[in-house]
Amino acid sequence: MDFLNYLFSAAAWWIWTLLALAAVAMIYSARHSSFAVTELFYTFPLIGRLSRFSNDYSNSTQDAEWLNVENTLCRDYAKHCTSLSPEEFDNNIEYLKRTYDHGRREIPVWVMGLLALLIALEGLGFSYLLGGFMAMEGSENTRQLLMVGIVLVLATILVWVTHHAGHQWFRTSLLRYCFREYQKNKDPCFTSRVVSLDEAQTIDDADPPHVRCANRVVSKPGDVGNHAWAWIAGVLILSIAIGSTVLRLETLHTAQIEEAQLAAAPSGPDVSGLSPELQAAVAAPAPATPAADPAAASKENAALAGFIMLAIIFVVTQLVGVGVGLRYGFAGKQSRQASRATRGQPDYGSYFEPIERRMMIANARLLKLHQLLEKHSPTPIDFKKNFYTFIAEEQKKGATNLHLPEERLRSSPVRRASRGNGHDTGRALGYEHPSGVNGSSPDALPPPGEARA
Repeated sequence: MDFLNYLFSAAAWWIWTLLALAAVAMIYSARHSSFAVTELFYTFPLIGRLSRFSNDYSNSTQDAEWLNVENTLCRDYAKHCTSLSPEEFDNNIEYLKRTYDHGRREIPVWVMGLLALLIALEGLGFSYLLGGFMAMEGSENTRQLLMVGIVLVLATILVWVTHHAGHQWFRTSLLRYCFREYQKNKDPCFTSRVVSLDEAQTIDDADPPHVRCANRVVSKPGDVGNHAWAWIAGVLILSIAIGSTVLRLETLHTAQIEEAQLAAAPSGPDVSGLSPELQAAVAAPAPATPAADPAAASKENAALAGFIMLAIIFVVTQLVGVGVGLRYGFAGKQSRQASRATRGQPDYGSYFEPIERRMMIANARLLKLHQLLEKHSPTPIDFKKNFYTFIAEEQKKGATNLHLPEERLRSSPVRRASRGNGHDTGRALGYEHPSGVNGSSPDALPPPGEARA
């Protein structure tokens, strides 16, 4: 009973926190299964899937040549080995090149977070003053809550507006360049057709480069871009910079007036309990007008210079946000999809390299499963298939998102000249191609010993 009371007591809050985090992690891993999660599920000691699968010798009902556990393992890992074909990759890269987006990328999360932090820190002083004016009768806690809310709103709006201003400036500059080329060359049309990412990018090869670019960037007929977001950002930045400077100055003047009034307030002994004659006798004379502070003008000038510096820093911070919008992002309508599909890689070799590593790890896990199955089997078992065999069979069934490493080698002219025959290449990569030497016999599978090598 005491243990149950402990579990439900306030001192055990961390237990429920860990349980909640574990539940969230399980739900996330179920919906967004990553390669690392799959690896953890298979290689976890004692209760991992490799350990649990090592006693299951049932054949797959769909394909008797594969055990159920083999099929399950290959399909689990194959989900993380999908890729574009060399032709699809080249088509995406060509789209990016024709929109002049090749080499650009989406804004990194850390850049956006750093920009938001800079703007939040810059807006703290202004928001504190504004929060005090908006809740003059509130407590200090109320002012702090209001200050945090103002900071969040300012940071969100300014990051959004400045980023869009920079991105729109880049896109408009590109469209205006294409339009100037169209006018200078007196071409028959500014755009010849709308070209989407799923089309062959050679469809408008007959057009000049600026027409090809406009075909993939314009969003409507006659679109030459605009600077609306830049105007909005400029007005907003200047308004906040000027308004914050004026507010700081008025706050300074208010504090100076309050200090002068406090210094001019009459002071003297308490005569409330005396008779009128005695009160007149001991009444303090009227205080003299305090002398003007000779350093008041210098203090105000120093404060004004500081406020102007704060305004300049604020404006420069916003210009950094505009520069981030200019540096990152894409002009083409589907350039973001093309960049994500190619993972930002410049060539197919760099793109396929991490997928190839995953395939090698998946093949190693399958070979480990074979070893465990042989260890627990009373009779010897010859496993004639590996993970690359599974990929080849899926391709025969019509899978278009699974590709063998040798397809990457065939797509590279440098590697094509030095790779020799397919059998030697397969050995160099650590696998045997299921089609055999030079692809002569699709049914010729490698011997079990070579498949495990």
